[in-house]
Amino acid sequence: MGLFDLSAATMVTISGAWLDPEKERPLIERHRRVAPLLDDIAKVHADLLVFQNRGKGTSPEVLALQTKTSELDDAHDRLAKGLNLVLLGFSELCRGYGVEDPYAQIRDELFPKGLQITVESYLVQAGDAELREGRLSATSKRALETTVIRTPHGDKSLRDLVNDWAKVADELGAAEAEKVRLRAGHTVEGSSGPARRAWVKVVSLFVQTLELEEGLSESERRAILQPLQDAEAKAAKKRAARKGQGFDPDAEEEGEGGEMEG
Repeated sequence: MGLFDLSAATMVTISGAWLDPEKERPLIERHRRVAPLLDDIAKVHADLLVFQNRGKGTSPEVLALQTKTSELDDAHDRLAKGLNLVLLGFSELCRGYGVEDPYAQIRDELFPKGLQITVESYLVQAGDAELREGRLSATSKRALETTVIRTPHGDKSLRDLVNDWAKVADELGAAEAEKVRLRAGHTVEGSSGPARRAWVKVVSLFVQTLELEEGLSESERRAILQPLQDAEAKAAKKRAARKGQGFDPDAEEEGEGGEMEG
């Protein structure tokens, strides 16, 4: 496996030293064949850092969406609970005055499981918005349109409030779907993931080019390559030990030292 035996942490340590102006970078920059490869090394190094960070924590984008979905869920639940109470109140008033009560039916159609909808997943809450519209009868829809209440935002019909509830649910579903998509893109990279493959490809070219570099002394070559060679030897030894214990190293997604690859 060679370079692929190295953990992501080892990879970024090695390429980081090559890119560091206080370490090997000035030495590499002095040689015309390998100096241009520093740009390629910088790119694959940065890509590895991205995957490393994705594996260790939550991205800023996901954190922002977590805040957004939490706020939308709160708005969704308040609208649901408010509508439920308003419908219950109107239903009680109708019975108190002995007049026809359309609100009990509306409540049953909008909340067939009571307020269970407020504890469902975000995607279920989003999906129910379309389903509950289909549950409303023509009589219920007319009653929603003709019943108007005064709110802090002006007069609104119950139809308006149901629509507001559905809009928040749709936004909640869209935000949750985006959060799921981003989380999928921020998972830990496996042992042969794209960032690692790119790093191995560039570093292999770098090592080969060093062999062609004229004017590079043996001490300079050792200064650049010795950490990489030591790391490869150490990783190969651990790989052989795992294989001797009956583990299949190719099936694992862990790197040197048992670290999860990032």
